[in-house]
Amino acid sequence: MVARLETGDVGEDDAALQLAQALVPDPEGQGMRLTKASTGRVNIMSMRAGLFAPDAARITALNRVDPMITLATLPDLKRVEARVIRHDQGDCLRG
Repeated sequence: MVARLETGDVGEDDAALQLAQALVPDPEGQGMRLTKASTGRVNIMSMRAGLFAPDAARITALNRVDPMITLATLPDLKRVEARVIRHDQGDCLRG
């Protein structure tokens, strides 16, 4: 065991899911789906093919909130396929 949760603490999987849900409050309506939380990470997957165009300033701001939180994304204007997970190439969002 590395750490014990104290009253008010949130486990890493719950925290990852909460962050993903805050980023994508209506996955179906936004053409996305959230994967099951595991090891403090949730992937946000596209249900449609297209281009990924992140807001770099907002991602940077989120990543500056706390060093224990990292939002990693695909590169700007990366082509995405519907329902494709390619962990070997880092093609996912991490919470």
